[in-house]
Amino acid sequence: MDPRIQEVLLLMRENVGSEISVDEMAERAGLSVSRVTHLFTAQVGASPHRYFKSLKLELVKELLETTLLRMDQIAKRAGLKSRSHLEQDFKKEFGLTPRRYRMWRWSQDNWVRGRGRLDRQSGHKIVRMGTK
Repeated sequence: MDPRIQEVLLLMRENVGSEISVDEMAERAGLSVSRVTHLFTAQVGASPHRYFKSLKLELVKELLETTLLRMDQIAKRAGLKSRSHLEQDFKKEFGLTPRRYRMWRWSQDNWVRGRGRLDRQSGHKIVRMGTK
């Protein structure tokens, strides 16, 4: 993979919770906007915008699985414009609303790992292993 595109990928991973324009990506790679878009799409298989959005939605999945944060808080942490954008984009990407995904995922975790509970202060799940 072109090292300039690797730089763009690194920039995206480091800033997944914020907004980055294709102009900023191009500047980091030392390329024009059209050239970075062309190289990125050819080497990664998705446009920079599409790939960056998928990274954000993966972060949303992780936050849904591991915290009790509200949807507006998750949207903010993932650098999405609003809760409604989060819900619309998530459903389009994964076929479930974020709320339904959280309920499904947590029911799967309880089935596989045993019952768990949440630490209300941090919002992180505490799983109790070896239940009777």
